[in-house]
Amino acid sequence: YPHFGWQLNNVKMDPEVKRAVDEVRKQTQDTEMRITLADQQRATRVRQHRKGQLTIQELNKLPDDVPMFNTIGKGFLRTSKPAVIGRITKEMTEAEAEADKLAKKQEWMKKSLEQSHANLRDMLRKRQGEAE
Repeated sequence: YPHFGWQLNNVKMDPEVKRAVDEVRKQTQDTEMRITLADQQRATRVRQHRKGQLTIQELNKLPDDVPMFNTIGKGFLRTSKPAVIGRITKEMTEAEAEADKLAKKQEWMKKSLEQSHANLRDMLRKRQGEAE
């Protein structure tokens, strides 16, 4: 997180400033943790999408009459090739949509954090101006 020490040297540390700095530091740590988590989740969704693409590529190499099976609990259910490809395509679409959603969430969190830092800097500049 940004270091505000250079700004705090000339500012009297009244309780309001200290509280604001502590709040921004806490928010920064929390947001960075959330961004990391969202990044990990997004990477998982991207891998799921890629895995689906590769699976469909391999399935398309097989003849249409090859028996295919879906797992249901501990058992298997025979199904058609188009049904398997349709299920995988649906999963890929969902994974891609979730990855996009997570990317937008990350951007929003980063902008929110930048705004908090800007607000704190403005408050510190104002306090420095009042102290001079």
